[in-house]
Amino acid sequence: MRQRQTPRTAAAATALGLILAGAAAAQNIARVNFVVTLPSGEPVQGVELVVTIADRPDFVEKLKTSKRGEAIFAANLTEANYKVSINYEGYALQEMEFWPSAGETVTRRIVLSPKEAPPPGEAGAPAAGGMSAGVPDEPGLRPAEKKFNEGVKAAMDEDFTTAKSRFLEAVELDSRLAPAHQALAGLFLDDKDYEAAGRHASQAVEIDPKNTRAYRILYEVHTRLGNEEEAAKAFAKLDEIGQGSEAADVVYNDGVAALREGDAETAKAHFERALELRGDLMPAVSALAIVYLREKSYARAVEMSERFLAVTPDDAQVLRVRWQAYRGLGDEAKAKEAYDAFASGSPEALAAELFNAGAALFDSGDAAGAREKFETVLAVVPDHPRAHYQLGMCLVQQGDNAGARQHFERFIELAPDDPEVATAREMLSYLKQ
Repeated sequence: MRQRQTPRTAAAATALGLILAGAAAAQNIARVNFVVTLPSGEPVQGVELVVTIADRPDFVEKLKTSKRGEAIFAANLTEANYKVSINYEGYALQEMEFWPSAGETVTRRIVLSPKEAPPPGEAGAPAAGGMSAGVPDEPGLRPAEKKFNEGVKAAMDEDFTTAKSRFLEAVELDSRLAPAHQALAGLFLDDKDYEAAGRHASQAVEIDPKNTRAYRILYEVHTRLGNEEEAAKAFAKLDEIGQGSEAADVVYNDGVAALREGDAETAKAHFERALELRGDLMPAVSALAIVYLREKSYARAVEMSERFLAVTPDDAQVLRVRWQAYRGLGDEAKAKEAYDAFASGSPEALAAELFNAGAALFDSGDAAGAREKFETVLAVVPDHPRAHYQLGMCLVQQGDNAGARQHFERFIELAPDDPEVATAREMLSYLKQ
């Protein structure tokens, strides 16, 4: 495996197990990877997640988790106040707010909480590794298990100092408590204390030889330390135990790291290998669509974008990739279909694409070409303030003063607090002379 610098993961994620990070290639789209598990940590398939926006009652998007408990949400309207609601039979209704920023990729872990806690000893009762509310006072738990659950609760509250202290107390009480060693390994990895992270991960796999998350931490530790042979051994165990699934996550994350470092060729190789290991790893499919488009492998970009959109048809970034890939192939009919799908499914994203293209043309002195782009933006999003402003500037250069006035006035009406309003007013004053 390629040695590389791995981006710092959130301490909450490493404390509760390393979680797949999404692709970070989009500039105007945020990706949120929801991971839904039972208190035991087991992923749950078929959970419906309903995503809404506080001030957009018309916006409702429904997702369902995969067999790995994952559901990917692409946020086209970044910086909005989103809310996700999770309702699963037998478990309490949960709601979570989030505010995605353009270009970011984040993971949100959701642990289902039973509506009524079952009596101790019955199926579903809290045990070591549980994450349900009400710890640490559950009856029937050993002292080490109670300390562990206190640590989990502290980690979920992002109090990682307390979490580490409780996990250490748990292993002092019971040195064979594998989940506590795994959690400590994650926390020490996040702190870049690789010696301690490796020690606790090794203890976790010694106790539980099928602990894939601990092997993932071992892989990360040895990769960061440059121990290629040991990293390869950990990867081989992941491949063996996880039947390719856990190994696929590791290879995919290596691809993301390579892409962030600007090494597209290595990133491509990792994404392709990840798909060989796990054919339903959709983030790798979308990442490959982007990489293929950048290298002008248009047929492969089409293949990957169509494959991704068959599962997630409304993803704005991949809709754009498909459109541009068909354009690159010179298939005008398919490009028109792809454009229409992009326009209807993600008008804001298409408008942003066209606006940026128009701005570049205007800056280069091509007012006619820029005008065409801005007019198309307004055909897609009629109340796009900056498009009205820029179109007004284009019309001034082309001598259409009456048309320019209309667009400057509309710009001021739509965005009275925009910094360019002063310039628009000056232009109106000039055009009235």
